[in-house]
Amino acid sequence: MKHFHISTLTSKKSAYDYFAGLRCLTNNTFPDEVPDRYRELLQMSRIWNHLTMVRQSGQAHHIDTLLTHRRPGSLTVRCPACPEVTFNVDQAVVDAAKVAETHKYTLFLSVDGNFRLQRKNKNTDPDDVALNNGNGYFVPSEPYKKYQEVVRKSGPEEAATCSHLRASRMQNIAKFKNAAVSGVVAFQCARHGFYLPQSIVDLIKGEAFCFTDFALCYVLLELMLLHWILLSYDIWCQYQVNLLKRFRQWFPGPIADQIPKIRGAIPKMHIENHVIACMHLYSFTYLPYSGETWGENIEGGWAEQNQSAGSTKEMNDGHRHDALDDIFGYWNWSKLISMNKTLSRMYKACLQTLEIREANFASLTDMQPEDIVKQWEGMDISPVMVDGAVVSVYEARITGGPPTMNKALQALVDESKRVEEEDSEVIWLINSGINLQERQVAIAAQTNGKTKLSKDIQEWKTKQVLMFPSLSTVSSSGQEAGEEEIETVTLSLPSSFNSKDRDRLGLKHAASIERTLREGQAHDALAELRLAIKTVNANIHFKRQNIFGQRQVTRAEQHLRSLQAEKKVAMDKYCRAYNALLRLGHSPTDKNLQPLEESMLWGKNMTERHKKGNSRLVEPWFWHTGRPSTQTPEEENAWSLESKYSLDVL
Repeated sequence: MKHFHISTLTSKKSAYDYFAGLRCLTNNTFPDEVPDRYRELLQMSRIWNHLTMVRQSGQAHHIDTLLTHRRPGSLTVRCPACPEVTFNVDQAVVDAAKVAETHKYTLFLSVDGNFRLQRKNKNTDPDDVALNNGNGYFVPSEPYKKYQEVVRKSGPEEAATCSHLRASRMQNIAKFKNAAVSGVVAFQCARHGFYLPQSIVDLIKGEAFCFTDFALCYVLLELMLLHWILLSYDIWCQYQVNLLKRFRQWFPGPIADQIPKIRGAIPKMHIENHVIACMHLYSFTYLPYSGETWGENIEGGWAEQNQSAGSTKEMNDGHRHDALDDIFGYWNWSKLISMNKTLSRMYKACLQTLEIREANFASLTDMQPEDIVKQWEGMDISPVMVDGAVVSVYEARITGGPPTMNKALQALVDESKRVEEEDSEVIWLINSGINLQERQVAIAAQTNGKTKLSKDIQEWKTKQVLMFPSLSTVSSSGQEAGEEEIETVTLSLPSSFNSKDRDRLGLKHAASIERTLREGQAHDALAELRLAIKTVNANIHFKRQNIFGQRQVTRAEQHLRSLQAEKKVAMDKYCRAYNALLRLGHSPTDKNLQPLEESMLWGKNMTERHKKGNSRLVEPWFWHTGRPSTQTPEEENAWSLESKYSLDVL
């Protein structure tokens, strides 16, 4: 039994294959004549494995009487290096710790979903129960089932807003034909890769927040005495939005009170496919007291555990939990016995690189003007929300940089306050006209809304003629357009005319306003394009890794086509703005806003591992921020200084 136990844990070999080998060893010429004891092997090995966990965990020797702070009956192998109050650190030490010591007494956690460790939807033994009964790495089954029944009635899952989160739509497509359990969510210590006790739950329909909440609740039960927790999750930006609200609803009391002490982060590889705001808010690179944590260790664990998926997906519910508990326990044990060598090696490497980094930092500091260094040292490095946008000291924000349309509009309005009052009306007219053009494009693919758009256009044209009487003859041709052709009505914006006609019609000043707004529209479109490309890349990577079978692949391809269409929509929006800018006098040789073709709608997939030749690929121009145009000399110097110091640091 011990040989079979070790063999299955190290090689993930199934019991069927192991028993077939035993029959061949007994009689290699006529293995079929060897008595079939396969079923007996399954039954006895399961009991053996459970008793082994009871003995090795110390439960057979009443270890709970010595470690009273832990939940009773635990059969798990725990991380000895992570802070555990009353085990490897005293409560008085934690209570007296200063903020500068946060990194010493922070428990770093990782959580992630795995969609390979499924269980098939098949006839199972209703009397089968887990021998570990929630004392291993899975949460107790009965409370979890009751919780699922309650939360299902509470309403739909929260919608995703970040590009990386929209990959969850692909997960829903993958759902996972004939799977009673579509995967698991698990917690590890992010620094050392140990699975936590009672930290794993089964997934029913994807990585829903309510499932992760239940696992987090059980994790927090043993962490009441800690002051600091840092949780790494590849969808933290969305998961944290209503986290406290959900805990107060489903886990009120002391557990919910632990949520405010949790800081969140996104693993360093996953965050490359998030929006810029996520990077400033949740990147380990910018989080104080996080050291060299990268948050991706849990992915390595999945690569090992997935080898057992072929066997465990066929098991009964209780048997599967016992088998996976055993596999997770062996993973933790392997980490434990190699920890001394691993930490020693990493510590020695750290000492070598520390000297180099300190010398480089001191050298860079000496190279910079003293007043600039003092200015940087006095900055608050915490990102803040300003007018709905994330502002971080790590992001270059130079006055006069590439504008958004809203910023361009605000700048024009502010400027109009210092000149004639009619300017604000012209700004409103041009801005509304551009928005009406975008509505015309959107309405072309719809059947509803044309009446409202027609009315808005007629009202806008009336105000346009009052403001620019010279356009009365030009606008009259489209004045009575019907609803059926409302998307083709010309709005006679300054960009609709050449330079000579604009001068004749008195639209020169209006043209300068439109040009400013069009530049903002173009940068908005490029931001939407970059987001769409990142979303497509994330979904393509997920499809390759997790979706199999003709039906699921077909549905995934349909979803990918809809995402690909979003890239085309963003490109068309940019091209409309760019073509209008060319007619308004924009230089065709400008490096910040260039022609955009459909062949350019790509970017390196940051969710995949680096491939040979990737470094030689040159991404399209819109991925790289160019020097802003129309800068004052002071702004030019500030931009050059920021760029120079950023390159020095890199």
